[in-house]
Amino acid sequence: MNSIIKKALILGTLLVFACMSSAAMASVVALHQGANDPITEGWAGNGFGNAGLSEGARDTGDPTTSVWFIDDKSTNFGSSKRYLYYLTDTEKAEAATGWALSARINLLDGSGAPPLSGELLENYKTPNMAVMVEFATDTTAYRMDFGLDNDNNPVVILQDGWAGDHSTGTNYIVPTGGFHEYTLIFQNDAASLLVDGVEVLSGYTGSTNNVHANRVAWGAFFDGSLGGAEYNIVKFETSPANPVPVPGSVFLLSGGLVAGLIYRLKKAK
Repeated sequence: MNSIIKKALILGTLLVFACMSSAAMASVVALHQGANDPITEGWAGNGFGNAGLSEGARDTGDPTTSVWFIDDKSTNFGSSKRYLYYLTDTEKAEAATGWALSARINLLDGSGAPPLSGELLENYKTPNMAVMVEFATDTTAYRMDFGLDNDNNPVVILQDGWAGDHSTGTNYIVPTGGFHEYTLIFQNDAASLLVDGVEVLSGYTGSTNNVHANRVAWGAFFDGSLGGAEYNIVKFETSPANPVPVPGSVFLLSGGLVAGLIYRLKKAK
């Protein structure tokens, strides 16, 4: 094939794919990154964080390990601390067609000062609302609660209820400790859980929500729970309520540009 025509066809193809990609692109609605104070990122703080709870920035100089940490070692009244983002009407409409909720976190094991032991340590590691990431609509809450198993491997529960001080639901144990990215992707009336980009659970329909509507939440959410985590990233994305289709005019435009390029290149020769 003539090299001029090849160049023109490549240009036209790239133009079409660029237009298609931009039409399908998700919108980042709420985002926490690294050691930034969530308040400066548009999150609303909630909870008092009394004695036994510590939080703050841990900046390692590395964007993959710098964090905002929340370490909840207290069951005192008002000892929780969480961060909230309330969706606008436009964002709610976009979320109705699909959304993704992601968190890259490292679960703490209770060994930091003061170290925990016995029943307190067992409760600290049990998945509950002391380490949680959630999106709630008008009717349904989709929440990931976190803890550690006996080998300090991360455990994530797709919460569907509550028994005593602990969450209930389908769980997944990550085979290695450290930072991992957990993502709930909602499409077609149910959500799937991905860990580090690999789907591990599906068909999650959430739990009935009668209190906290149309907001994203993360942190230590319940006074009576114990647990801690380092939050490297928390992100909520929506799909456009009315995705912009790739119109025929785009293909006509790309075809016109291809033809024009061929003409100009031949004329230049």
